[in-house]
Amino acid sequence: MNKLPLRMLIASTCILASTASQNVLAAAADGPALEEIVVTANRKQESLSKVSASVAAFTPEVIDAKGIKSVEDVARFTPGVTFGQSGDGLTKRIAIRGIASTVGAATTGIYIDDTPIQVRGGTGVVTENVYPAIFDQERIEILRGPQGTLYGAGAAGGAVRFLTAQPSLTDFSGYSRAELAFTDGGDPTYEAGVAAGGPLSRDKVGFRASAFFRNDGGFIDSVDYTSGATLRDNKDSQQTTVLRGALTFAIGDALTITPSVLYQNKEADGTGYFWTALSDPDAGKFRSAWPEQEPSTDEFWLPALKVSWNLSSVELISNTSYFDRSLERSSDYSTLLWALLVGNPNRPVSNIPGYRALSNADVEQDTFTQEIRLQSTNADSRLQWVAGLFYEKARLYTNQYVEDPYLPQLSLQEYGLTIQQAFGQGLADGIYSFVVDQHATDQQLAAFGQVDYALTETLKVTAGVRVASTEFDYARTGNGPLNCLNCSSGGHQEETPVTPKVGFTYEPDDRNLYYVSAAKGYRVGGINNPSTTTTPTCAANLALLGLSRVPSTYDSDSLWSYEIGAKNRLADGRLQLHSSLYFIDWSDIQQAVTLGGCGSSFKANLGDATSKGLDIAAEFRPIDNLTLTLAAGYTDAKYAETVYAGLNTATNPPTRRILVSDGNSLGVAPWNATVSAAYDFVIAQRDAYWRVDYAYTARDDEDTPYRDSITVNYDKDARPDPAIRLLNARTGMRIGGWDVSLFGENLLNEAPLLGRYHDIKGMPQFFASTLRPRTIGFTGIFRF
Repeated sequence: MNKLPLRMLIASTCILASTASQNVLAAAADGPALEEIVVTANRKQESLSKVSASVAAFTPEVIDAKGIKSVEDVARFTPGVTFGQSGDGLTKRIAIRGIASTVGAATTGIYIDDTPIQVRGGTGVVTENVYPAIFDQERIEILRGPQGTLYGAGAAGGAVRFLTAQPSLTDFSGYSRAELAFTDGGDPTYEAGVAAGGPLSRDKVGFRASAFFRNDGGFIDSVDYTSGATLRDNKDSQQTTVLRGALTFAIGDALTITPSVLYQNKEADGTGYFWTALSDPDAGKFRSAWPEQEPSTDEFWLPALKVSWNLSSVELISNTSYFDRSLERSSDYSTLLWALLVGNPNRPVSNIPGYRALSNADVEQDTFTQEIRLQSTNADSRLQWVAGLFYEKARLYTNQYVEDPYLPQLSLQEYGLTIQQAFGQGLADGIYSFVVDQHATDQQLAAFGQVDYALTETLKVTAGVRVASTEFDYARTGNGPLNCLNCSSGGHQEETPVTPKVGFTYEPDDRNLYYVSAAKGYRVGGINNPSTTTTPTCAANLALLGLSRVPSTYDSDSLWSYEIGAKNRLADGRLQLHSSLYFIDWSDIQQAVTLGGCGSSFKANLGDATSKGLDIAAEFRPIDNLTLTLAAGYTDAKYAETVYAGLNTATNPPTRRILVSDGNSLGVAPWNATVSAAYDFVIAQRDAYWRVDYAYTARDDEDTPYRDSITVNYDKDARPDPAIRLLNARTGMRIGGWDVSLFGENLLNEAPLLGRYHDIKGMPQFFASTLRPRTIGFTGIFRF
């Protein structure tokens, strides 16, 4: 890869820091300094500039100013973080520093307060993380790099923490937000939310309660594939409802107890995918021709109990929670099964003009977690420490039932055979061509600890380790002519992962901090689904890999991350510069192996990879009323070895197929950057402001295994996601506690084809998602 962009970014960082120390910034040093953000990334309150790690944080004021409404928005404003479609049209993935996978245990920890909610992926049914709606947040924190010591096995690449507003025992406060927006070619979007809290009995009992509703208007039309007639306008609308309540009880001066409950329900009328051949993105026309509606409902409850007991020089903290989630999703399988069974989408089948198939999938995710930790509280001590125990039992139940009433007719029309003759059995329960029920349980018990010791007034050493005992159980039953006849499989795995961390921090003064660290990340292994081999295509694709069946299990993977970073406050605090360089060595990566045109896949360990790069966040106030920010990240994530499949004896001489090749990309965007400018001024004796945000995400690296002709997963029609350019602006006025603004999102009306995919190789019909078209709206916020 051309190293010029990396050198340019390093050079620009050095130039910026050098210039800051010269008279250009010295002239600006008389005004107000930038505000410090307090975070709890290390399980204790610290100023962001004092944390010896790469952390991004968003306060409520920043969230509102930038118009952050979703995890996608969080990723756009965070260097080294990408979020997007996984390429199957159903799931999304989040990557931190290039570490991401859609199969196996999660690579990124997703937390609501102290509760991990990430889900194991690639179970054969749609399983993806749910994310909380962003309303009444105390803070959002993104921790880059492995967080295995303090956060466990689900945070190999990093962690995203959504921290909710907490009850106060002393002060009343409130927050409300309403919004109305109009999208080019789509339905209106609107939201309303209110939150309030304060003491019910001063210094003894406090509360916080909130309610929020948002409707995201759709912009994709449903059309008839044959006639092109519009059947339904804007079929992809989505509604989100959130309710939350929390109480804090103070018992004496040392003990506080905080029970809370969070409820969220997200209902979608359809998916955000359209058919590329029927659409005209440049003209703002997006159309879908799947005959079935594809609604989904994703609902969760999260009751939690936090107990904090201050024992003089130490604090005992207990967090107990139960995450209960239910996802129901319908997906149109008409094009997929037609492609698998018929092959040529352009050949008419006169007897079945209205062929359709509908997949109904359910996901039940429930996770019980209990963490107890003891930590020091004397900030003046040379020794700071935290130690704890963690228990988690995460159960995942998934099922999929594909309604396929036309399959018997298709069998006769295409093969001249009855469905029993063609597939060995009839439809399950007289209607289903594919049935699967799966149960997976992850259970872990861990002990962890971390110490920070000041060797001198300027030099500190950090050391930590987590030792866990993990168990994974899996059971699957299947039925149906496109699956198997009353089959079952399963298994059990046990592992004992150890994830250490060590680092040094040098702080020559209170404005400059430098650190180096090495940390290990870990993901437990798992058990494969048996491949669908009842169709000749699946068996043939397995044979090409030298396999008669898929491997029964896949192993754990792990990584080591090495980082060097700096945090500088220059020009009397008017310039804050956070930067870091990293190198990650990832071993035995869990990834999916696709079985060609079969429509199935299995999980395997595909060798080693490296990810190297940097991230930089700079905030500069050259004059009192103007703030400039830059957040940029560069990631070069590639496989570091060639991995072969089994011996294919069908060729003469026998050959071994390549799964991934040394130098193949992991498929993440190498660059993402956001540049922002915000200006405050006075008009009509009122405080007013404007701000502009321009976010850029580079084209995904093209050299993935899917684009490498020597690999078994090569697809000549595969395309990486193109570059994303997003321009947003906002102007408003503050009147007392009110903040009223006019905003525009995607002002350039960009419509890149994102997550572009087709059902199987060779099929000419492609599907894609895109950015929401240009949207103009009004926001009203009130705080007290």
